[in-house]
Amino acid sequence: MLENIEALWYKIYITQPGLLGFNIIPADTSDDYDWSLFNLTYASCSDIFTIDTLQISCSFAGYNGITGANSDTTINIGNNNPKVNVLANETYYLYISFFNDESHGSNDTSFTYQSGYTIDFSISSCAIDSCLQQIITNIPEDKSNILAELYPNPAGNSFTIRLDALKAGQGYNMQLFTSTGALVRDIVNIKESENIVDVSNLATGLYYYRILTTDGKTAAGRFVKE
Repeated sequence: MLENIEALWYKIYITQPGLLGFNIIPADTSDDYDWSLFNLTYASCSDIFTIDTLQISCSFAGYNGITGANSDTTINIGNNNPKVNVLANETYYLYISFFNDESHGSNDTSFTYQSGYTIDFSISSCAIDSCLQQIITNIPEDKSNILAELYPNPAGNSFTIRLDALKAGQGYNMQLFTSTGALVRDIVNIKESENIVDVSNLATGLYYYRILTTDGKTAAGRFVKE
């Protein structure tokens, strides 16, 4: 049984140029997986915290079922993002996370958070490291995650975000996305384990947040702005 939001990273090495495309296919079609794709060919993992342009595609849309860079169009539609033009010898990192209904707290041990998924790269016209074609099920708890609590939810003009086990002197960055994956806030170098975030300028609707700590831990979730 999985008790925490799960997240995994995949390294993708391009051996022949073309379009990189993939589908993330949940074993349970009611599961909602989200993802970000980073080009780290000339950068390190730690640069993700400070160089926004390393993220070249992402989907934090509030939809269940299949998601991915799976479209031949140039626009994002729901869970479907355009395929990515890639070159030989480039290196990409794919981050996949699972979003659960926020009504389930971290102490709700009766709730199974995910059933697993398959990553399908067969729609790509490029060539990649074949070892990435795999099926993930019943993923064990990921120790790279950190628990985060956001309240109140729904939020008014502000909400409080609280991180468990934030080390002394450690900081984190927090990004807020619309339901279609557009970045609307990027808050950097937060030092407090409990922080009030002003969202008074955001329109009413569903949003997602992503947290990256300076030691590589992650958290993600969703909230509603009233």
